[in-house]
Amino acid sequence: MSEKSGLISEAVKSLPVEKVYDEMAGPTVRETGKLIAKIPRSINALLLPFEGWILGKEHELNKLNKVLEMKLEAIDSNKITSPEPYIAVPTIQALFYCIDNDELRELFASLLANAMNSDHMHKVHPSFVEIIKQLSPFDAIMIKKGQYLQGYRPILRIFECDSIIDDDQAMIDAGMLEFCTSNLKKPVFSHYSKQIEGVGQDFQARSIAIFNLHRLGLINTDYKERIILPNEYKAIYTELIESDFYKLHMDIACKNGNFLRLTRGFTSPTEFGRLFYEVCCS
Repeated sequence: MSEKSGLISEAVKSLPVEKVYDEMAGPTVRETGKLIAKIPRSINALLLPFEGWILGKEHELNKLNKVLEMKLEAIDSNKITSPEPYIAVPTIQALFYCIDNDELRELFASLLANAMNSDHMHKVHPSFVEIIKQLSPFDAIMIKKGQYLQGYRPILRIFECDSIIDDDQAMIDAGMLEFCTSNLKKPVFSHYSKQIEGVGQDFQARSIAIFNLHRLGLINTDYKERIILPNEYKAIYTELIESDFYKLHMDIACKNGNFLRLTRGFTSPTEFGRLFYEVCCS
């Protein structure tokens, strides 16, 4: 075992987990706490109490071990410290439900590594564990590869209306005639977004992910302000109006004697979302 690995192990093994769980109701929870309290002297051994629980996941445990050691290897030895039990215990437990998923395992490993770094542990909020637990692997891809917590991202909303009040002149000037700024009458689809290059997904999966990131307080969605320039919507617009989905709803709107129109919007990371990204995606 290297000197650095030994320091990491010393930081983890001193967790007062049993005391924390003794204060929680329920014999099952207390028994789990006793298992975690037997944390030995290496990261790999830290996870051994769960060996029977996760059945045959040794290969994935080794992956986690390597990821965590890699993240901590660059840290000054004097800054490696014991993580707070209210961060470490639920993180370790949650890991084993997604240990074989690269995207979610990476988020948990980053969180745990930052919780063991004295320079960053104050940024690690316990709600981050619960947030990752409520992310799908594709949500994690939207965060990391789609970069939804790193800046503004264009989105579109489709709606059906019985009249067009105001044209979105900037979009029309850019050659996108279906845009207007009237109040939507009947929502058809929200959060149509740009494809993530190299990742197989459909527009509905992206929309669901945006709804979830918004629900978790990581991003804002806005269809009123006009921050992103019209030409940045071109690729999304072209994909949408040529899709079977759009053509189907266009036919439905025509049969109802209505118009099918679009309005532009954007997503932006919240301050909380930026902090989550700094802690869990570093």
